[in-house]
Amino acid sequence: MKTCKELVKQHLERELMFKILIFYKSISAVKNYLEMFRNMPLMIFEETRNGFTFSGEKIYVKGIRCAKISDRHRGHRAHIIAVQEELTWAEDWNEVRDCIVYPMLQTPIDIQIFDGDYPDEQAA
Repeated sequence: MKTCKELVKQHLERELMFKILIFYKSISAVKNYLEMFRNMPLMIFEETRNGFTFSGEKIYVKGIRCAKISDRHRGHRAHIIAVQEELTWAEDWNEVRDCIVYPMLQTPIDIQIFDGDYPDEQAA
């Protein structure tokens, strides 16, 4: 069991990390997106039922698997937010983007929209 001092240190270290938050439907699409980041060893994910986390020395990546971004996702904060393209096809995407996703951003970097998996690509 960790001491209070160790827990505080861990919390402060996490607060100093560069954070990436990814909303996705397909883990293979996420891996394709993350390959665009150079010199970032992202092969070791801690997968959970609803997503994954990766914690490196100076970076923290949290992936949230969902069918739709909703109010229950509020409260997250990140320097970069990426959204799989299919999640932007919802009728209320503009409202979700403006009211839920943009308030999560801690930098002026715009929301990253990345391609999903398409049946043609999977078969190739």
